[in-house]
Amino acid sequence: MKESELLERIMKIGATGSDILVGPGDDAAVVRTPSGDQLVLTVDQVIEGRHYRSGTPLQIVARKAVARSISDLAAMCARPAWCLATGALPEDMSQSDATLLCDALREHAAAFGCPLVGGDIASVPRGTPLMLTVTAAGFQPAGMRSPLRSGAKPGDAVYVTGAIGASFDATTGLGHHVSFTPRVAESHEIYVLAGDTLGAMMDVSDGLGLDASRIGKASGVLVMLDETSIPLRDANRSAGRSIADGEDYELLFTARADMKLPERLPRSGTRVTRIGMVVGGDPGAALTSLDGATQRLDDAGWDHGAR
Repeated sequence: MKESELLERIMKIGATGSDILVGPGDDAAVVRTPSGDQLVLTVDQVIEGRHYRSGTPLQIVARKAVARSISDLAAMCARPAWCLATGALPEDMSQSDATLLCDALREHAAAFGCPLVGGDIASVPRGTPLMLTVTAAGFQPAGMRSPLRSGAKPGDAVYVTGAIGASFDATTGLGHHVSFTPRVAESHEIYVLAGDTLGAMMDVSDGLGLDASRIGKASGVLVMLDETSIPLRDANRSAGRSIADGEDYELLFTARADMKLPERLPRSGTRVTRIGMVVGGDPGAALTSLDGATQRLDDAGWDHGAR
């Protein structure tokens, strides 16, 4: 079973209703409340051995669990409001570790401005991986147009915040994939600066190549990335490898090409790099190298369901 195939099935089923503004297929759902507010909802999980190495300190595990969901809110330009957490805890986990984990979830949620307001725990058999799920909610202003994956248009420029690749330290199991800070502030700066020219946006969690392809397919366009323009976290690692690493949690977005964004966002100071263009063609994404060769990127990333 491939994650991409399952997600396609879920998106086809969809959800209907006048108050469902954005259903399955983006970083988060958006629903209209009776008061007219736009409530943004997302859920994500971390599984021991899949999203972090066994033995990683529980404080760090808890932080990543919260940050992953808040990163999805950032991709929808939503302001975090609160979150819920569930934990499937192995029965041989000590009471002190369980308490530490619960306290860490609460502390990190509060630090990210998304307080933990409830949840659930269950005991699973000894030897079962620890699993945490965080559901996060945030708000958009009434009437706001969400920057969806389907919003890219031919002629748009493609941008990414921060740097890409080398998110995992093979020696320690740590690195950027557990220390990143969700780009909440940056998403709001981009929304204000780009205005109506903002097209698509998503957080880069499964690899820049694969996620760019998701924007291309959702928008019915070809996202062309320039290998020489991609900002790399590790200059000794090639762009081709870096865009498939995943766990960057940066913002990938498009905006009209004549909208000149600053190289660094004025308030946060975060770097924003133009890395390509949106064109017509077979929907998806491709990478153009220095010698002019073009490589499709439809599988350049991490598929959680791949075997």
